[in-house]
Amino acid sequence: THIDDIQEDIIFDDKINDILHYINYHLNEDLSLETLSSRFYTSKYHLLRQFKKHTGYTLHNYIHQKRLMTAKKLLRDGNRILKVCQECGFNDYSNFIRSFSRAFGIPPKKYARQFNEKC
Repeated sequence: THIDDIQEDIIFDDKINDILHYINYHLNEDLSLETLSSRFYTSKYHLLRQFKKHTGYTLHNYIHQKRLMTAKKLLRDGNRILKVCQECGFNDYSNFIRSFSRAFGIPPKKYARQFNEKC
């Protein structure tokens, strides 16, 4: 029946869930494919395929988006831009500025100022 079809589409994978949890709590660390595949004892190719299958995102895209969303929150909370850059795992300050501006259409400094002036 129709309900059974929906249930089969929802696939939960413990390893992918563990990887997502690890990424979310280690954004400021090395989250390269090499690091994750060795930490979770899986081949790089298998990890990429399974991650995309279960999340709908490429591994790189998920990590990048997660870092940017976390950066937004930290900036709203009044953290300094350099600290946010480091805490979110952007190793290069100018790369962070470019990525943030491209993703949200506003530089991090201007974004942060919107919230800090209102307080």
